[in-house]
Amino acid sequence: MNALTMRMLGKNVFVVSICAACLVASPAPAQAPHPPGSSLSPLLRVKHQNMRIDRALASGRIDKKMADDLRKSVNEVGERLKSDKPLVGDDLAAIQDKLNANSARIQAVLGHGPRDSQKIMQTMKAEEKRELREERQRNLETMQKTQEDYKKEVEEMNSKARSKNAVGQDRDSEQDPADLAP
Repeated sequence: MNALTMRMLGKNVFVVSICAACLVASPAPAQAPHPPGSSLSPLLRVKHQNMRIDRALASGRIDKKMADDLRKSVNEVGERLKSDKPLVGDDLAAIQDKLNANSARIQAVLGHGPRDSQKIMQTMKAEEKRELREERQRNLETMQKTQEDYKKEVEEMNSKARSKNAVGQDRDSEQDPADLAP
């Protein structure tokens, strides 16, 4: 190889190494990475689901009421993703589950068209009721756990107070009553 080729090759290696360093040093994305098997980020999934709803409405496969109901469910997830609260483990899994459920609902609507929209709406409402029941149950369990923790804490404080009183009474009983008389 001649000297010109070697210089150009050296410059290309330098540029590639700079680009690689930039990629490694770039900040992490705003959202947590999506789970294996999911090829899109949650925000992009929300956008795609809204686009599918719009196309179905424009083609007449669903009516406006059905589109509004589907959008409401999809946009609830979108609002959660846009909140300032960071997503971690269970939150991200719950959002992916909700997006999967929304996708299945949209697919069911698109697959069956308006003729079965009442049945689909009943299924959606049943799923929402089930989700609300599960959420209430989780809240109840959390509240019960909090009450149990508080009860244990109060019992510990009472037992410490009793032991302090018992120690104080023991000290009083150890003194000779004659020493206490004037």
